[in-house]
Amino acid sequence: MKKIIFLFLSVCISIYGIDAQAQNVEVSDSSHVGYAGIMRELSGSVMASDSLDAAMRHHIQENPRRKNTCYRIRIFFDNSRDARTVSSRMVEDFGTRYPGVPVYNQYANPYFKVTVGDFRSKSDAMKFMNAVKRDYPSAFLVKESYSAL
Repeated sequence: MKKIIFLFLSVCISIYGIDAQAQNVEVSDSSHVGYAGIMRELSGSVMASDSLDAAMRHHIQENPRRKNTCYRIRIFFDNSRDARTVSSRMVEDFGTRYPGVPVYNQYANPYFKVTVGDFRSKSDAMKFMNAVKRDYPSAFLVKESYSAL
């Protein structure tokens, strides 16, 4: 989201010929200022329509609610009596075998689940799953959503 705002502002700055480096303005929270407010702070003379400002505020407010998806490998999925302790051991074991790979221990009634990795593409997840299958033969691929916050 910050990249989109920065790109948008950069284009507008180049169109209007504003020298942002000479102004040395830093905006920390653009969700309250809005596009028109940022442009006024940079130059003081740029006039932006209220509809553009309202559209930018709406976009900024709605963006955090958007769900992102990624591919992960589920290495454990069980609801037995000792599933909690087994899932904890699996998290520790995976962390020692594959350091640096994120591990998620989840409980969704009645199952304990251990998923690993954050892959944007299915092909990357499949490559990693083939490597993991040596140590965890019951591993399988899942597509999960997560919040951008």
